[in-house]
Order: sequence, then C-alpha cells, then structure tokens
Amino acid sequence: MVLSEYISNLKIKVYGGNYTACPPSWAGSNVSLALHKLYFPLEGSAQITAGGRTYHLKARQAMLIPKGLTHSFAMTEEQHLVKYWLHFTALSDGNDLFEHFHDITVWDFNDEKDFSEICGFFRTLFLYEDAVSENEASIGNALAHQAALFSIIGILFERSGHNHMQELSMHSTKPASIVEYIENHLNEPIKVEELARLLYMHPTAFIRYFKHHFGMPPLKYIKCLRLERSKHYLETTSLPISEIAELTGFGDSSHLSRDFRSTYGISPGQARK
Repeated sequence: MVLSEYISNLKIKVYGGNYTACPPSWAGSNVSLALHKLYFPLEGSAQITAGGRTYHLKARQAMLIPKGLTHSFAMTEEQHLVKYWLHFTALSDGNDLFEHFHDITVWDFNDEKDFSEICGFFRTLFLYEDAVSENEASIGNALAHQAALFSIIGILFERSGHNHMQELSMHSTKPASIVEYIENHLNEPIKVEELARLLYMHPTAFIRYFKHHFGMPPLKYIKCLRLERSKHYLETTSLPISEIAELTGFGDSSHLSRDFRSTYGISPGQARK
C-alpha cells in the first residue's frame, strides 16, 4: 500500500476529549483502554506510571499512552492540572497508525511558536465538540475539526522516531471490517465466534490473532469501547443512564454502573456531574 492510499483510508475517531481543569481526586489505577490517550497539560503536572516506570508530565508536554498499555495516573503534590486530553483510534483499513508505539511517548513543546500552533489545533478541535453538543455543528467546522485532528497527529509523528513508511504494517491482512463490525454492533451482544467468522478463523486462533494486533483479547477490547462510549454519552448528552446502558451494550444500568466504577473509580452519575 502506498502512502497516499494509506492516508486516504485513515480514519481518526475521537471517543472523548476536552479542555479540563482536573480536580484533586483525578486518579486511576491499573487502567488499560482499547483507545489511545493523549494528554497535553497547559498548567500544573501529573504523574503517570506504566511498565515499572514513573513519568512526571509537565506543562507544554504532550504524552501518548498507547492502547492496551496498563497504567496508573494521579495528581502531583501541587494538586493542579489543566490540560487538553483526547481518547481516539487511528486506523487505515484496520491497520493501527500507532502500532509501533508500545510505551509511553512524551514530546516537549517549549518553543513558543510550536506551543501556540498545537494549542490552536486543540482549540479548533474542541470548538467543534462544543458545537456538536449544542446542535450547532456545520460542515465547515466539521472539516476544520478533521483538519485540526490530523494536524495534531501529524505534528506528533513528525517529532517521533516512527515517521517512516517501512515501519507501518501496511501489508497487514487485518481488515477494517472487524473494528467496524464491533463499533456498529456495540449496543448488541457480540460473540467471539461471530468475529472469528468474519476472518474465517477458528475462535481460539482468532483470539490469539486479535490479541497480537490489538494488545488485548476481543472481549476486553469490546468492554473498553463500551465504557468509553458510555463515558462520552454521560459527558455530552442528558440521556438517562438506563438508556446509555442499552445504547452501549451493557443491557441495564446496574451492569454499566458496576463496570464503570470498577474501571474509573466513580459512578456514572458522578462522571456526569
């Protein structure tokens, strides 16, 4: 696959993000998501631990936590953190753009021009999210949103050591149909056997195949996506929690509440507040 084809098929999908002043209670332990996480503090600092290593994230640093990486996060002693954050996937015909990012990556934006540029892209990104929540989105700001999203990812790749075509697994046979099927049927029961049939594989072989490419077993991946989508609904809509549970495949609010609290440390109601 040539570069132009890879990029033309690239879909970067946002599952959550905002400009946030974090409360002192902001923390999580042994978190592992089916999505990439991007933090970009403007003020304050945070502490992130993964793979036995602790990172001290400071203002004007962007941090990527790749999907499937188990990590913990918390405030530092100063108890102050204002950041842009983003949860997203980046796939081209089922190939993950960040496939070779296995550990936390941090980029510095100390140069004033570079810092202003990326902040401008983040502002554009979340102006669109605000417009969507207010039912005021337009084609124009939707296009600006996509341009800002691609620009942020492009800047990070330009600064990384993974900016070469040969490092991308474009020869992979992993089809986009698996990811699309999961996302399109997230509100329904999804069995491993169904997913395996899409690739004409035995379920046991499919689980190994899926874990190799996605960093986690299929059922855990599905659960992570359901939790992220429910979190997005809680933060951006006024839908009842019971309806959100149905839309995200949890079936009922008690099931959603149990898994939500286990993962995020707070209840769905608290997340909405």
